[in-house]
Amino acid sequence: MNLPACSPNNSTPGLLATLIISAALTACPPLAIAQPANLEERITITEIAFDDGWQTKFRGASALFADERAGELFVADGGNSRIVILDEKLQSKFVFDHYVADPRTGRSLKGEPRDVVVNSRGEIILVDNLTNQIEVLDFRGKLLEIVEPNKLYGDTTLTIKPQRLAIDRSDRLYVATGGDLITIMVLDDYYSLERTIGKRGSGEEDFNTILTLQVHDGRIYATDLYAQPAVKVFDTSGAYLFGFGGHDVERDDLSFPSGLAILEVDPGVVTIWVADGLRQVIKVYDDSGEFLQTVGGFGFRPGEFRYPADLAVQGDSVIYIVERVGNRIQRFDFK
Repeated sequence: MNLPACSPNNSTPGLLATLIISAALTACPPLAIAQPANLEERITITEIAFDDGWQTKFRGASALFADERAGELFVADGGNSRIVILDEKLQSKFVFDHYVADPRTGRSLKGEPRDVVVNSRGEIILVDNLTNQIEVLDFRGKLLEIVEPNKLYGDTTLTIKPQRLAIDRSDRLYVATGGDLITIMVLDDYYSLERTIGKRGSGEEDFNTILTLQVHDGRIYATDLYAQPAVKVFDTSGAYLFGFGGHDVERDDLSFPSGLAILEVDPGVVTIWVADGLRQVIKVYDDSGEFLQTVGGFGFRPGEFRYPADLAVQGDSVIYIVERVGNRIQRFDFK
């Protein structure tokens, strides 16, 4: 992958970093980052951000959510115990710290947000590595409601750990869980349990350790750290449709499928983009799971990655990728 000599360096701190990078990228020619040629000529990097706009750098960010209604990007910045809200150009809009209750003392402790989504009412829904609850917050981070998965399931003796979230256009919430119950819980728009999808097991449709979750156009996509196949696709009623990708060394396999996004590259042409957090690439598949190509590779320059953690899509033309170790977000425009 060839990069222009004017590519910005990621050592520039603070809000100035984003401004300088935006200016430099505007001055540079478009940067092709994908193979083969049918996609490489259509992808450019337009923005990179390393911090929240107030010079606090990202640290261990694990998830992104693009709120298309508001034109905002939500970042679960777990290493800094906060949620960062950016605009479409990766300029800062708002930041709030997230706290959890110490289960022994009840005192507030700084949390470690793991995933975040936003519904049509503007409610922020998040899960945190340090709790077994789902929290519903207002648009400024004030707690509105706590949802406890084990109570929803009707068995408070179980330890049910919410791991990842997805939400559809009807505000139905999909919660990937671990602990005593490995499944996808489906909640209605007011957080009542409708059903579960999948279970722990060794079958093609079963789970072991769910890493990420996405819902798009009547399909649910889940990636798994150990179970085969690595990516499993269901319809929203819970019927298993198909799966793809192993955990071996073939080019279509996935070592650590940490994030997934769906991009319609042309009308009716759907592609599945999966971040592999160990191989330092994004792997692109068609809507039947056939491997198409890889994007990126390990490195520090624009278009390269250090442990990509998650992806988010804005419309059909923008992809955001966050790096857990690289501690930055890159915006890719697809034309």
